[in-house]
Amino acid sequence: MKTFAKSRENIQMNSIRDIMNIAEEMSDVIPLQIGEPAVQTPGHIKR
Repeated sequence: MKTFAKSRENIQMNSIRDIMNIAEEMSDVIPLQIGEPAVQTPGHIKR
């Protein structure tokens, strides 16, 4: 089992993470992940 620094215990979970955890339990939710997209945004959308 991995161990973590004790200071990690004082960090509060982000609200977005709470929402993602709830969504993971739902079968009718499309998973849209946090992070950088794998494709460039088309120019007409950026305008």
